[in-house]
Parts: sequence; structure tokens; C-alpha cells
Amino acid sequence: MKILLISPPFSDFYFTRARIEPLGLLYVKKSLSLAGYDSIICDFANVRHEKKIKLPDEFSYLRKYYHKDLSYFSLFSDYKRLGLSYDEMCEEIKEHAPDIVFISANFSAYAAEAREVISAVRNSSDALVVAGGWSVTAEKDKIYEFLGADYLIQGDFPSDSSELMRCICGDGDPAEIPGFIYRKNDLIVSNKPVDYVIPDYYPERIGDYRFRGKRIAKIILSRGCRNRCAFCSVHRNGNFSFRNIKSVDEELKYLFDLGIEIVDIEDDSVFFDKVYASELLSIIRKYADKGMRFAAMNGMSANDLIPFAEKCIESGFIEFNLSLVSSDKQAIRESNRPFGLNSIKEVLGIINGRVETIVYLIAGLKGGSAKSLFRDIRELAKLPVTIGISPLYSVPGINYFDEVAPDDREFLRGSALYKFFNDSREDVASAMKCARMINKIRAMENSDEDYDNINYYRKSAERKKWYRKTKSGWIDSFEFDADINNIEVLKNDGTFIKL
Repeated sequence: MKILLISPPFSDFYFTRARIEPLGLLYVKKSLSLAGYDSIICDFANVRHEKKIKLPDEFSYLRKYYHKDLSYFSLFSDYKRLGLSYDEMCEEIKEHAPDIVFISANFSAYAAEAREVISAVRNSSDALVVAGGWSVTAEKDKIYEFLGADYLIQGDFPSDSSELMRCICGDGDPAEIPGFIYRKNDLIVSNKPVDYVIPDYYPERIGDYRFRGKRIAKIILSRGCRNRCAFCSVHRNGNFSFRNIKSVDEELKYLFDLGIEIVDIEDDSVFFDKVYASELLSIIRKYADKGMRFAAMNGMSANDLIPFAEKCIESGFIEFNLSLVSSDKQAIRESNRPFGLNSIKEVLGIINGRVETIVYLIAGLKGGSAKSLFRDIRELAKLPVTIGISPLYSVPGINYFDEVAPDDREFLRGSALYKFFNDSREDVASAMKCARMINKIRAMENSDEDYDNINYYRKSAERKKWYRKTKSGWIDSFEFDADINNIEVLKNDGTFIKL
């Protein structure tokens, strides 16, 4: 029996290349292996296959915001596809001639790409198709017809896949498989998933993924989330559980021996349990002393990190991503967010610029406003951080998004700037531009180009209409309403400059 595990390509204005390792499929491969099944991973979202493509007609409104711009406060310009073309996928699938194909469908915004892979499988083989991932877990049976797979799996792939495989091969009862979604007598049946406990085993790694020119691999240490943020789906299925600390040690040794230089920890709640965190850092320090480095790119809770920030720096961390989201009281209440700006400031005081730190805000929240968003930007501009602005994107199946969720999944992605609760599209795009400007001039060297960009930023702020820079000079861009004046920016040399 030939089994393929496929990570679909995807299209957008930007990608985080260091984080596209298909860790979920690697765990699927390990589970299948333990049940006696061999499988092959096809990473169709390969960074070596990136090309500019035509902007889809449904995104034509974004040309107002995304265009060629040489300024320090530019946004995106090109729409790109990361991964194989449809014909290339068909060719590779034919070459493998699979009997069963498992497809990762992790993002509702990119569900069309997962459907495209399923179409390629249908056109190139007679294989049964099974899809799973976060988008299936979020939408459950609602996404069944859209994807066109034979079966879906909501929740996590089982650690012991024996019963699942027997069922897929026609020798078991689908009703007995937790999280299984299938068709029976023209009806779609959706089995309830069980609480998931992260397995003690770890997957073997394939591929070569890079960050800052060094080999990087992702690792997960927990499952679920102890927080209950209203805009997130991670906490909805199953309990919160930590991974066996011994297996973490074993995996880090495996990764070190494999030549992995940076390990990205994917958990945002890993430091909330002080006993577990202390044991973890003791293990991490052992590999840091051998030269391994660590990052937390998925966003950590600053409040949890405070007691351990110094030890993390001593243990080889080179980057922290911290999730502020908002400091607006109403937005915090609406989103059930447990942290605020004070925790961010406290942890930054400990880090003191020694490790690159990115703090993320979410623009367009329920209860928030452009005024509070730019107030947060002003506060962060005075701190030694990189500011990240994440436009709100809807997650299907969550009540929080009932007022703004689009019917078309294509508009779910944050870059689509589709719809926000109170903020206008222009103000959200302006927040992104301000963050780009702040991050850029932190390292400015007082060149003519620096002052030229500052001058046109100030002119844009004064007239409430952006300039953009072309090869032939500065021209007009879009209008906005937000107040983006008088932002004091802390430069890397310790001085301030006012925008």
C-alpha cells in the first residue's frame, strides 16, 4: 500500500518561510509507522518553488493599498504562490501512484489550495483522500463538500492509527473512530473527537528549513491552551496537557545530532507551569551550551515569561514573539484576553534589548478602535521592540466573528483586509504602515534617504493621505482618518526621534 502525506502550496502576499515545516504531517507519518504503514511526505509548499502570480479578481480592491512602493512605510506589492503548480503536483502524484493520500488543511483561508491538491489527486490517481488540520477542526462537516475528500479528521490524528487505517481500508466501523467525518446514506456524519494528549514519541525530520541562514526545526511541548481568548479556536477541543519532559530531551538530542541549529518552540503557554518550565529550561540549557539556539515565533504570553525571561536568555533564546493583542479595556473584555501592556513592559525591562523581541497587536478587534490601536503603537514605539500588526482574520465556527465573517473563505486571510468591527480598512492598513516605518527608522543612520522618508511620512500624517515612493518620485496613495502624528520612536542607539 502506497501512502502519501501532502502539505499543500499556498498563495498570499507574504509568507513566514521559517515556519512552514509540516510538523503535523511528520507526526502523522510517525503514527502510521508505529502502526506498520510506510508513507512518503510530499511538501508541495516548497520554498524553492516561489513565483509571482496574477492577483485574483476578488482581491482587486487591494490594489489601492498594495502596490509598488520604495518608501520605508511600504506594504506588500506582489501576490505570490509558494509551492508547486497544479501540473507539477499532478506529475508527482502520478509518479508515486498512491492508494491513500492524507492532506493537511490547516488554514481555512487557504482551504482552496487544499481543495486544489485534492483535485490533483483525483485527476492523477484512484487514491482515497483523507484531509485534516485546523480548518477541519474549526468547520467540521461544513467544509466536507468544499474540500471534496473522502474522509475528514477533526481534532488530532490518533497516536495509534491502527483502527483508523483499518476503517479507511474498509475493514472497520467509521462510527467508532473519534473525530471521523464521513458520508453515510447521503448524510454527512461527524464523530466527536476525544481529548488529546500529546504523545511521548517525536517525528523524524525531513527537508531543509532555514532561519537566518541556519537550519531550523519546530517542536511542540503541549497541547491545547489554558487561556480562553474569544477569537481563537485552539482551546475549544480537548484539555491542556504537557508533553513528557524526557521525550523533549530525547527529541532535542535527535535534532542536535541531525545538525539542527535553531529550534522554534510552538507553544504559547509553555511557561505558565513553573515546575515544568524550570525542568524544560534545564534541558534547553544543556543543548544551548553545545551551540543550539531557540526561538518562540508562535507568540508567548508575556505574563508567563516574566519569571523565566533571564533564564531563557541564558539558555540560548534568540527571538521572542509576544502577544499583546490590545490594551484597550473594552477590546480585552470582548476578547477575554488575560494580559496587558504592563506585562509586556516588565518582560522587556528584563530582556533589555539583548534578544530580538517582536510584540504583536491585532487590528480590528471587537470593542477596539483606531484610537486605541494607535495608542498602543505609540507606547510600543518607545520600547526596544519590533512592532507586528496582525489584521484581524475570521476563524469559522467561532461566535466572536459572527458580525464580520465572510462567506468566501478566500477573504479569511489577514492580508485581505476584508472587514473589521470598528476600524476602517484604511486605518488598519495605516497601522501596518506606521509599524513598518517605526521598525525601519529604529536603525536609521541619519542619511538623506532616512530624512526624505521621515519628511514624507510627516506630510502624509498632516494631510491624512499617504504618499508612496516610485522610481520617478513621490506620488499619492490612499486616504485615512487615524491620527498618526507625534509618535516618539526609540532608536537602537538609545536616542528618540519624533514622527
